Amino acid sequence: MSRGGNDLLRRRGRDPLGLPLGHHLGTGRAHPVVTATGARHALNMISAVTAQGLLRFSTYTGPFTAAVFIDFCTRLLGDTDGPVYLVVDGHPVERPGWQA
Repeated sequence: MSRGGNDLLRRRGRDPLGLPLGHHLGTGRAHPVVTATGARHALNMISAVTAQGLLRFSTYTGPFTAAVFIDFCTRLLGDTDGPVYLVVDGHPVERPGWQA
């Protein structure tokens, strides 16, 4: 808006938005109260994709251990009729000599 328009609004008792002078947007509204502790939570996931494109996954808390990996593999075998081929990334848990 031009400077002249602002002067006209001021003479009429309005600010550049056309609101009455001294008006404050949001006055009188309740402010939301967030009651969170701020504590962080971690959730991990292990997953596999079948030859048919189906996703199998499991979530767990804590570190990735041999027990978590064996549990996932056991559930995967129980849910699959055919052979299972594992492709792993070399995590220490996936190496020979596991201790569950």
